[in-house]
Amino acid sequence: MVGVSAALFICNAQRSILASVATQVGADLGLSLTSLGLLSSAYLWGYAPLQIPAGRIADELGGVTTIFACLLLWCVGRSLTSSSPPTRRGECVGAAFTLPAVAAFTQPAVAGTHAGRLPRSSRR
Repeated sequence: MVGVSAALFICNAQRSILASVATQVGADLGLSLTSLGLLSSAYLWGYAPLQIPAGRIADELGGVTTIFACLLLWCVGRSLTSSSPPTRRGECVGAAFTLPAVAAFTQPAVAGTHAGRLPRSSRR
């Protein structure tokens, strides 16, 4: 259960931390406000369309299996993002797309895993 909670914390922390330092990182990398906005909105491109399919897949594979697969993919996505030089924005956008896509799967998997541990009598 601790691992499941840690997965949820990591997915939400990376989103919040990146949002709070985005302008400083953009300045350090020489990104225009337009490029910074494009990279910031890339999160929704991966996250929003995958919510429903992710929930179904998490139900089929099981929450814990989905979470660990997502953590592995999340690590790969973070590696791609941190290794992309600022001159290769296409790779940076592609790597930024993988992170929310993984988060889209992690959120329903964590919710399903936690809900499955509650006794049926206490569910609404």
